[in-house]
Amino acid sequence: MMTTNPQTGARTAATQRCIDPSCGARFELNQRIYVCSRCGGLLDVVQESATGPEQLRVLWTRRLESFESRNQSGVWRYRELLPFADDAPIVSLGEGNTPIYDAPVSAAYCGLHALTLKHQGCNPTGSFKDTGMTAAITQALILGVQTVVCASTGNTAASLAAYAARAKLQCAILVPRGQISHAKLAQSLDYGAAVLELDGNFDDAMRVIRELAEEESIYRRRRGAFRKLIQVFCRELRRLACRAPTLNV
Repeated sequence: MMTTNPQTGARTAATQRCIDPSCGARFELNQRIYVCSRCGGLLDVVQESATGPEQLRVLWTRRLESFESRNQSGVWRYRELLPFADDAPIVSLGEGNTPIYDAPVSAAYCGLHALTLKHQGCNPTGSFKDTGMTAAITQALILGVQTVVCASTGNTAASLAAYAARAKLQCAILVPRGQISHAKLAQSLDYGAAVLELDGNFDDAMRVIRELAEEESIYRRRRGAFRKLIQVFCRELRRLACRAPTLNV
C-alpha cells in the first residue's frame, strides 16, 4: 500500500512480511491474514518512508499545539510511523502521553547515574495495551468487520472491549476459566463485551480464536509489540529533547 502525507508530501510504502528470514514472504497491507500463508510464521509490517528525521521532529513538535483529537493521542501524533492513510477512520481514547518519573533510589540501587520510569498504567484502561489497540481497532474498521475477538487473561480483554465500544463494534473475549483478573473482567463487561469462559489454558483459548477468525466478519487482534515500542521510544526522546538515531522500521 502506498500513501502520501499531505503535510510533508512524502510517500510511504507498507506491506506485511513474514519475520522468518528463510521465508520473507510479502503480502498486501490490508490482506486479511494473521500468519504467513507460506510457512506459518509471524508477520510484521514493513514500512519505507521518504520523510527525513529532522522534518518529522518539527512536524511532531508542531502537533503538540493542535486540538485535533488524533494529534492529542500519544500514538497518532506520530502516525508517520504507522502504515495508515491520512484519512483512516482513527479510533482513539487519547492513549499515550503517559508520564515519566525520576527514580533516584532505584538508580542508586542499580548503580546508575539516573533512571526514569514510564507509567503506562495511566493509559485509558490502565494498560500499555491501549497504545496498540487503537491501531488494531482502526484496522478492523478499514477491513469492514463487525466483531473483534481475542483470548486474554486480563489487560488485552479490557483494552479490546473499550476500543471496540468506541468504534461501535461487537466484541467477544475468550478466557481460561478462573484465570482472568476480576478487575479486568469487570472492565470488559462494563464496556459491553461478551466474555466466554472455557475449560483449559490460554493456548486452548487461542486455538478457538483462530477458528473464529476464519469467519470474514470477525477480526482477531494481532501482535505488534515492536512497532509500539518504537513509538514509545520516539515519544520519550522528543520529550527529553534528545536526537533520535536513524531507525529502519
